Amino acid sequence: DYAVVEVGLGGRLDATNVITSLVSIITNIDYEHTEVLGRSLSKIAREKAAIIKPGVPVVTAENKAGPLKVFKKACGKKASLLIAVSSKQAAVSSNLVGKHQKVNAACAVSALRLARIKVARASILKGLQKTDWPGRFQVISKRPLVIVDGAHNPAGAKALRVTIEETFPKKFTLVFGCQKTKDFRKILDLLKSIVSNAIITKSSHKLAADPGMILKYLRKRNFRACAASSVMEAISKWDQEGPLLVTGSLFTAADALKNLDVLLEP
Repeated sequence: DYAVVEVGLGGRLDATNVITSLVSIITNIDYEHTEVLGRSLSKIAREKAAIIKPGVPVVTAENKAGPLKVFKKACGKKASLLIAVSSKQAAVSSNLVGKHQKVNAACAVSALRLARIKVARASILKGLQKTDWPGRFQVISKRPLVIVDGAHNPAGAKALRVTIEETFPKKFTLVFGCQKTKDFRKILDLLKSIVSNAIITKSSHKLAADPGMILKYLRKRNFRACAASSVMEAISKWDQEGPLLVTGSLFTAADALKNLDVLLEP
């Protein structure tokens, strides 16, 4: 009856922009695909804001002044109502871990209401409580503690670090592998405070970044790290005693999820 359609890259030039929706959602803006979208948050916001259609309401969790100004201007030109959801308003709870997921849930509920889709409050709450999202702060095991998260950009890495600091304030062995186009330096700098040592690897995806290049960067920063040729090999180097965090890309997360059940069998 209804389709949720995700924009692939940006918005203005994305194929999904042919659709006129009941409601548009722009969760937040951060530095991603800057080689295509622009190197400032305002430029990226303009690319994203191009999905706003005349008279179609918009929901956003963005709170930075520059991008929010862009959204307000676009909504003003197109006579579209703009609803900004803040973390203070995000009283909606879901089965997903982290404050950012509460904000995401609040965006989803606001979008439902603005689209005038009739769903009972009880059904919304039940749906949020049953939500399962593999590879997004997925706790595979608590003894030993193993977390798999698909954070693949600085914004995702920051949300991951904050959630770990609030939920499991420990130092983790990090298994990390990202794509060639990602800013691994910023991602690793954001995660450094929650990591004791790192095993750098690459996923099975053809565009996975070279572990050697990442390892070279870490060693210059006096970071305890070694390399592995696959996610499976990287996990096998973990001592299975201290907590383990696997992240860097959804492809790395997927490779880990295929193998962790076997490794953790008693």
